[in-house]
This record gives sequence, structure tokens and C-alpha cells, in this order.
Amino acid sequence: MIRLINSQRARDWLLQVLFVGVIVAVLVTVIVVAIGEMQRKGIASGFAFLWRSTGWDIGFSILDYSIRDPYWWALTLGLLNTIVVGYSAILAASLLGLMVAMMRMSGNPIVRGLGAVYIDVIRNVPPILQVFIWYAVFTALPRPRDAFVLGDVYFSARGVAFPSFAITSDAKLMIAGVLLVAVVAAVWLFVSKVAAARLGRRRRPIAVGVMVLGLMMAALIVALFRIPDIPFIDLPRLKGFGIVGGTQVPPEVSTIFFAMMVYGSAYIAEVVRAGFLAVPKGQFEAGKALGLSWWQIFRNIQFPLAFRYMLPALVNQYVWLIKATTLGVAVGFADLFLVVSSSINQIGQPIELMGVLIVVFWIMSHGMAAASNRLNESLRARS
Repeated sequence: MIRLINSQRARDWLLQVLFVGVIVAVLVTVIVVAIGEMQRKGIASGFAFLWRSTGWDIGFSILDYSIRDPYWWALTLGLLNTIVVGYSAILAASLLGLMVAMMRMSGNPIVRGLGAVYIDVIRNVPPILQVFIWYAVFTALPRPRDAFVLGDVYFSARGVAFPSFAITSDAKLMIAGVLLVAVVAAVWLFVSKVAAARLGRRRRPIAVGVMVLGLMMAALIVALFRIPDIPFIDLPRLKGFGIVGGTQVPPEVSTIFFAMMVYGSAYIAEVVRAGFLAVPKGQFEAGKALGLSWWQIFRNIQFPLAFRYMLPALVNQYVWLIKATTLGVAVGFADLFLVVSSSINQIGQPIELMGVLIVVFWIMSHGMAAASNRLNESLRARS
């Protein structure tokens, strides 16, 4: 016992256990008191409401939804909207940010100046104001009968309509699940120590094969679950005073997508530029001395090194952008935050619903951070 008391390590562990115990005790006390007060005032608690019908619409959903569906399905659709729009905007912002970063590092002063002006203007306009600006742009488009037509894509004040596969809602859900599993498996093959130890260099072609297999299974689902009596490719078309057919994206979705893409690209451009500037010039000169082409130097020397430098800051931007989808509530974008807010107004159980919102965003944020840390460790070990 005396040895344990005199041990610094034992004292450190004891203090940590006491600290965690105090936090847990405070949380339990708060929860017990809150539940007691809610019961005393007759306020409903628990998660039984998840199986009740909502009785209200959520505006836009990737999968089928009706007012008779339960709350858990409405929350799921809100989460899907957040994930699809958020991660699509992150990908688009990364590509646009890379292009702007290349402009900032260009030897042409005009191109370099345009990149600097873009970054300065976008970064100094509040994101909520950019959401309202983009919403004004998309709602100012002409009515459907006078819509701008680009090929088979219609742009009007009611949104964007484009061709899509004529498949059932269940097929869309299965395709999303198959592609998600394929992407997760491919990423695991790239970053896992177990895969690196057992497969070695074979894990890259195996990862590519997994992605190809996922795409083939998605194509098979499209072929098997098509809606009968409708052309395989459902094209949008004018009918009456509106546009029918295809996939129609309302202005609220386009607004939050473009607002996130443009605002995020300005910050990502600076992160990318800083990453490339952090690579020593001697690395580029060494590649030239070895007779490598510009593309070989960029692909094998500059980009791998710069990516390691920019990865932590990029992940911070990605986490911020996925949380910025909540700004869409200002224009009625049916993300998880809006669905939770509407549910609170309908059933009056804020503690449970806000708890769901907090847990979901915590999982998404820490999931991206954990994946990036694992990728950084894999890159460090490989180098």
C-alpha cells in the first residue's frame, strides 16, 4: 500500500479515476434530477416517440417519405441529407480549393491576383450571408416554363431537374449501402496496419477491385429494380406549369451546396498553398537532377510531402464544413438539424432530440478526425 502511495504513476492513475468519477457522478445527478422534474411537471420523456407518425412533411428527401412515416425515419432522412450534401460539398470545395491554390502559386501576376482577390472576398463575407446570397440567386431564376435548359438539365426557380435512373426507393437505399461498404473497405485496405502486414503491395489492386465490385453490384441493382413502364433513364420534361420526371433538387439544397463549396474552397486553397510551400525547394531540384518530368516530380515528390503537411488543417476544415450544413436551416434545407428542430416543436422532447443531434455530429466529426490520424500514421510509416 505504501509503495502504491509513493508511486507517481499510481497517484496519477488515482487522480484520473477520481476526476472521471466526479464527472460521471455530476452527469448522473443532473440526469436524475432532470427526469424527476419532468415527471413531476408531466413532461413526456424517453424515446417511444420514435415510432409515432410525424404528421408533417420535411420538404426534400433522398428516399421516399410521407407524413405517416415514424420519427426515426424522418431523422434518418435528415441525416442522409446532411451526409450527401455535406460530403458532396466537401469534395467540390476540395477540387475548387486546389484550383484556386494553383492560381495563387501561378507565375502569371494576373492569375495570381485573381486567386488572391477570390480568397480575400470569400473569407471576409460571413457564411450565413453567403447562404442568403446564393438563395436569392437560385430563387431568382425564371419560372419552369421559361427555365434555362442545358441538354436535359432544367434550371428554374423551383430548382434543378436532371435525368436519373428509374429505380425504386429501396434500390436507392441498397445502392447507397453497397457503395458505402465498398468505400469503407477500400479505405481500410489503404490505412490498416493489418492489411499492410498481410497483403503488402497487393492491397492497392485489391482496394481498386473492391471499388470496381461495388460499382458492378450497384449497376446490377439498377438493372434489377427498375420501375416498369418507365424509360430506363427518366428524363425531366415540361408538363403544365411545372417540370416532371427525373430527379429534382429544390433551391434550398443547391443553396447550401454552393455556399459550403465556395466558402470552404477559400480556406482549403490557403491550406493547400501552405502545404506546397512547406515542401523544401531542394526536393524539386533533386527530382530535376534525376531527369524526372514535372508530372513525375509532382506525383512522386511534391504532392505526397505536401499532403502530409496539409492533412491536419484540411481535416479541421472538413469537420467545420460538415457542421456548417446546419446553416441551411435559415433557408429551409431539410438536414438533421431542421428535422430535430421541427420534431421538438411537434412533440416537445428537446433533451432526447438534442442528445441525438449531439451524438450524431460527434460521431461524424470524430470519425473524420480518427480516419485522418490513422492515414497520417500510415503515411509516416510508409515514408
